[in-house]
Amino acid sequence: MDERKKSADEYLFEITSFLISSAKRCLGPEYMYGAGRLVQTMNLLSHLPEYIPGLNGNSLLTKASTFLETDQHWWHTEKLSKFINEMSEALLEEMKKKLSEKSNGS
Repeated sequence: MDERKKSADEYLFEITSFLISSAKRCLGPEYMYGAGRLVQTMNLLSHLPEYIPGLNGNSLLTKASTFLETDQHWWHTEKLSKFINEMSEALLEEMKKKLSEKSNGS
């Protein structure tokens, strides 16, 4: 994160810029590049609560942020593939939990 405090609009523009440049780069031959950029985007999104009052974030984005911040070699194919598989399983569990809460009227 930048040392100075950005406005929510500046941060949103940063995420938008990141996504546009990522989309362009995904057109190339590097198949893992797109997956890595999407994980980096989850990290960026994990910081939105710093800019938007009342936004709490979620555990999936926190996991992505922790993954990137704790391993400088996170982008290696075997590590990234494993993490994405773990995130897919965690997403499924979160979706099941939300559906259960919705059906129980919570």
